[in-house]
Amino acid sequence: MESLTLFICFSQSRSSKRLSFETIGIAVFTTLVLYNEYRLTVPGIICGIGTFTMTGLSRALFFMGSYKVNDHGHQISSYHDCILMTTTFGVLINGFLAYTRERNILEFYPESGTLALFFISSVTIVAAAFSGTSILAYTQSSFSTGKHLDARTFFAISDIVVSGLSSILVLLISLTFGPISVVSWIQFTSYFLAVYCLIGYSKVNTFFENILGYIQRRFRCQSYNKTPSSTSQRTYVLILKISLTALAVIALYALSLTQLLRLQPGPASSMDNSYTPESSSFDIVISAYKETPESISRMLKAIKSTSYLSSHNTRILIYTKDPTVSLSMLKNSTGADIVERLPNLGREGGTYLNHIITHWNDLAAKTMFIQAHAHNIRELIPRIDSYLIPQTGMLSLGFSESTCSCKNCGDRFGWTDDWAMVPSLYESIYGSSCTDSTKILLSYKGQFIASARRIRGISRVIYEDLLSTITSESGWSHDSRFVKENDSPDNPSFGFAVERIWGLLMQCASDDRVSTKCPSLLSGITTGGDVGDCQCLDSQ
Repeated sequence: MESLTLFICFSQSRSSKRLSFETIGIAVFTTLVLYNEYRLTVPGIICGIGTFTMTGLSRALFFMGSYKVNDHGHQISSYHDCILMTTTFGVLINGFLAYTRERNILEFYPESGTLALFFISSVTIVAAAFSGTSILAYTQSSFSTGKHLDARTFFAISDIVVSGLSSILVLLISLTFGPISVVSWIQFTSYFLAVYCLIGYSKVNTFFENILGYIQRRFRCQSYNKTPSSTSQRTYVLILKISLTALAVIALYALSLTQLLRLQPGPASSMDNSYTPESSSFDIVISAYKETPESISRMLKAIKSTSYLSSHNTRILIYTKDPTVSLSMLKNSTGADIVERLPNLGREGGTYLNHIITHWNDLAAKTMFIQAHAHNIRELIPRIDSYLIPQTGMLSLGFSESTCSCKNCGDRFGWTDDWAMVPSLYESIYGSSCTDSTKILLSYKGQFIASARRIRGISRVIYEDLLSTITSESGWSHDSRFVKENDSPDNPSFGFAVERIWGLLMQCASDDRVSTKCPSLLSGITTGGDVGDCQCLDSQ
């Protein structure tokens, strides 16, 4: 973006060199880091691309402006002003967006480790801004020498060490005290290789030659040779580079794995092992309203083409709340086995609860609950293809990385458990009260797969009470103190609560391993991932 802007503005280019191998290496290795990221989201990618685009544009404009300033003192002042303005406007813009888009998140206090990271980050950024420098490489402070450096000029090791060590320090603090995340050995390796490319091959070589020289002098090695062109010396340097890099990768990866091994599976699940399904091995329950039969057929075709379902006979049940649609037409057009009309009450949650209660003694071995207009169908199909196996007990088909405190449950979308439903359900399901530290994994989009053994693992009365509440036209679930203005029997606010507790009902909301290790729908199963990362499995 920087070079393109300079070209369009007919500005003097800061580089006449061809694309270097180091530059290509940086692009390749950072791409590998991103490709193996397990929590990619579309908004995150869009914001990331926008950030790099605006950074390139900013650097180009800054270069064109500073090129006209001949006085070195004025240049230094302009560098400091630019960094200070960048920090100030960054805080203002981010603060405005956080206040308008995520103001409700202030109601929920993050963990102490997260607060510590926020504090360190804030102090570091402010200190860097007011000192007129930056802890990041390739920023406007790169021009503070008074010379217009080449865009591809590789920095001195001392310039990179500050950025590299600060990144590693934040990483170590995050792995030790912050929220646990999954980082693969490929990402660690790619990170170090990208840093080496950023420094430049020759300077990396010099750096390791100095280390090797120190080691050889320290141990009085007779074979020490100061001539860098020595074949044996180059071999020793190569071995040292590989060894130290591998050691760093192994150490960080081991620390990451140690954190993951500390994750708790949660309380034991109660399943109805005595139930034997007779009618169907797999049901697809669809909650429909005004969707066209053609769109439903396309969705079903994609779902049934996945690896597990392509080898199983499926029973299709469509529940429509459209009072005018022809049931026979809908059945013939979609190829459904059963089509029923329900009152337009309780959103998709009411539909699913009605199916569970009505078919309590006729549940399939596994049931997929999904809306006629499935959310994120592009990512949903790979999720089914990668994770649906015979042992599947509860598999969420929406994004499932959001957790809340059992006794103070809420999320960044503004939903809060004003009815204290989560702790009440937890006690009904597990027979004991939850604590403030008990984390509950929320489910979204009203689409998931559950086994009959798990569905029937809790009392039928729980489902009946929820159905009665979600389909009611009055009562405590419609209390104006807690519900939204657009609350209505066909779109009750309580329906959003039911959408979020399916994991809890299926006894798969307290497993820290699932909430932490499950990748986003966009990332899909990553290198080193396991089919158990996103679901609770039933024992055979």
